[in-house]
Parts: sequence; structure tokens; C-alpha cells
Amino acid sequence: MNKETVCIYGAGGHANVVAETLTASQRQLAAWFDDDAVVVEKSNGRYLPGLTLAGDGNFKIPSSPFLLAVGNNRTRAELASKLNAPFTIAVHPSAVVASNSTLGSGSVVFAKAVIQPHTQVGEHVIINTAASVDHDCEIGDFVHVSPNATLCGNVQVGEGTHVGAGATIIEGIRVGRWAVIGAGAVVVRDVPDFTTVVGCPARPIEREAMEPVSITSDELQQLLEIVNGIRAVAGRVALGQLRPEQKLQQDLELDSLELAEMTVLIEAKFGVDVFDQGIVRTVGEVVERMQDG
Repeated sequence: MNKETVCIYGAGGHANVVAETLTASQRQLAAWFDDDAVVVEKSNGRYLPGLTLAGDGNFKIPSSPFLLAVGNNRTRAELASKLNAPFTIAVHPSAVVASNSTLGSGSVVFAKAVIQPHTQVGEHVIINTAASVDHDCEIGDFVHVSPNATLCGNVQVGEGTHVGAGATIIEGIRVGRWAVIGAGAVVVRDVPDFTTVVGCPARPIEREAMEPVSITSDELQQLLEIVNGIRAVAGRVALGQLRPEQKLQQDLELDSLELAEMTVLIEAKFGVDVFDQGIVRTVGEVVERMQDG
């Protein structure tokens, strides 16, 4: 791997891990961009305005290649389609990548992760801390393999799929596009496109249509305090408000571990599990279960 300077796009907790991976690899940071105006304003010049803040005509592409340091797969895919820039890869020196395996541009491999021989990893993929990808696997673009997840040999994972923390996919399984494998799930059967599976053995979950929920500002404030506490630990800027229709993982960009932490905190405070069966709920559904509790 060459030692060229690298631009980071994103300023959350995931971006800090990307930055640490670059530092550990003795690579220099050329510039750091983000689209959150509050983050940029308060950074004292550490972060530069990203594409959205600067506007298409005003965003100047540096000569150094980029890494999209955003954990949310859909957001990363959207940025990749809009950002007309070269991309690089980053591999932590403690990670192991077989010499005959390949990594697509924009992909990152974090500390203690292992990628075994004859594996193909697509573009803008995250192989997170201590994840294990065995021989002859195929991982599509914009996939996120979370910490301590295990892909056994000859597994195929389709574009945009999220493999939750500690999940296991047994040998020879095919996982479709934009699927979600819940944290700790054990996948023993193929998973279709756009399907969420949870449990051991993993099974699909179906979500019923949500009835309209009447939510008071006080109830939203209680949840907001918990969400912002988690964001503060991850080094993200605090949110000013929540809306019932917001999706916790997609819109608030909480990863599997952060969702699990929020579940523990709400269970302790309200005595109700808001993340049962591995379902990623909306803000409205969370508050509804807080009311029921």
C-alpha cells in the first residue's frame, strides 16, 4: 500500500476509527470534510464543508483520494454517486488480508479483522473490528460487516447489506442485496433481497403497519436525551429534535452496537424492550413502547 495523503468524508465515531486506521498505517490526513453545519462551525477549521454544505459548484475536489467514513450503507452509496473523486482503501496493520484476496476502492479493514484467501470485497465496504471473512467469499459494494461478525467459507453477501455485530453466516450461504442480518444472528439459510433476519437460527421478521402515534414533546425529549448521550460517546454532534417518522438506524445513523446500548438504557429507565426480535424501529415506535411500559 502506498503512503499517499487521504481525505476523510464524515465526522462521526466511525470516521474517528477510519482516522485511527490511517494513523496506524502511517498515512497522512490531507483534509476532513463533513455535511453537518454545526460540526463544521464548531471544529475550528478541523472539518471543511462537505458537498452538501458547499454546493455542487463550490466543492473543490482535492488531489488526494477519499475514504467515505460513514457507517450507514445507503448514505455511503449516495455520497459515492455524487462525489466525483478518486477513492483509496485503508487496512489496519493488525488486520490480515490474504495476498490473493481483493479489496474494491473505498473499502476499509479495521483492527484485528481477517480476510482469508480467494475472497472478493467490493467497493466502499466496511470490514469492521475483529470481523472474520473466510475463504472464497464474495462481498458486494457498500456492505458493512460489523465488529466480531463471522462469514464462513464461500459466503456471498449482496450490495448494501448490513451484517450485525457478532452475527455468523455459515458456509455456502447467499445473502441478497440490502438485507439486514441482526446482531448475534446465526444464518443457516439463504436470505432474499431486502430482508431482515434475526435470532438463532436466523429467521425473517415482518413488520406490521404502524398505527399513528400521538407523541408529546416531553416523551420525545426523554428519548432525545438517551440518543444524544450515545451520540456524545461516539463523538457526534447532538440532535436538536426527533420526529416520529425518523428511522433510528438510517436517519439517525446509529449502528448495531449503539442500538443495543440504547435498548439497555431504555429498558433500565422504562422497563420495556424497544429492540425486541432485532427490529430496527422508528422513533414513534420506540416512544409507543415507552408508553406501554
